[in-house]
Amino acid sequence: MIKEWYARWMYDWEWRLTTRDENRVVRPLEWGFEWIVPFLESHGMNDVIPTEAEQQDPVKAEAAFVRINQRLIEQSDLFFGYEKPTDYRLEERYPELFPTNVRPETLAQDEALKQKAVEGKMEKAQFLRFTSPERTIYPENDLVNARWYPAPEHKDPKRPKQAIIVMPQWNADAFSHNSLCTIFNKFGGRFVVRGGRFTAVEGQSRSRNVVIEFPDYETALACYRSPEYQANIKVRQPHAIADLIIIEGYDGPQP
Repeated sequence: MIKEWYARWMYDWEWRLTTRDENRVVRPLEWGFEWIVPFLESHGMNDVIPTEAEQQDPVKAEAAFVRINQRLIEQSDLFFGYEKPTDYRLEERYPELFPTNVRPETLAQDEALKQKAVEGKMEKAQFLRFTSPERTIYPENDLVNARWYPAPEHKDPKRPKQAIIVMPQWNADAFSHNSLCTIFNKFGGRFVVRGGRFTAVEGQSRSRNVVIEFPDYETALACYRSPEYQANIKVRQPHAIADLIIIEGYDGPQP
C-alpha cells in the first residue's frame, strides 16, 4: 500500500518538475560520435568509424553505434583500462554554484555567491584536482574537479581508510549534492553503512539504510539540531520518508 502511494506521489512530483519550466526546447538526437571517434582513431579502430553521411542518417547512425559497441565489448580491457594519474593535488578556492538552469532564483543565487567571493565573505574550500586519463574534445573537461572533505581521524589507527565519492546527477548544481558532506564533515560524522545490501530477517524494513558514526552521542545530537541540518531537513521532507534514530555507541568488552 505504501509503495503504491509512494510511486504515485513520485510520478506526480516528477511530472510537476517537467512542466515547471516554460523554456524547454525539443532538440534532435545527438549521437555524440565526436566523443568516441578520437579513441577509435588512436587505437586503430578506424574501420568502425562511420562516415559523415552515415552520421546524418538516423538508421545508419544507429547501426554504426551497434558496430562500435560490439568492437568495444570485444576489446573491453583496452576500452576500460587506463594509466593511473600522477598529478593529484589539492587546490583552495571559493566554491562556485555552476547552475544548470536559468530560473531567476537560481541565477540570483549564483550572482550572490560570486559577490560574496569578490568581497571575501565566503569561506574557501579544498578541491581535489588531477588530469583524467581519458581525453575529450573539450580540454576543460579533462581536469577533474572534486570538492574535498577530509575524513576525521578514527580512534582505531589500524582501521582501513575509506573514501566516499558523491556523483551528482546531470542537472545538479555544485552545492545541492554535497550539502550533507559539509554538515557531517563539520561534526566529524563518517558513514559506516550507506545503502548497502541487506536482508530483513524479522520485522519491518526500509528500502535504504544508512548508519553514520559520530565522535559521541552529544555531537550527533548537535549535528541534527544544527541550523545547517535543520535547513537540509526542509529540503528532504517533501521528497522522502525517513526514520532517524540517534543512539549511543558501545565501547565495552565484547562477548
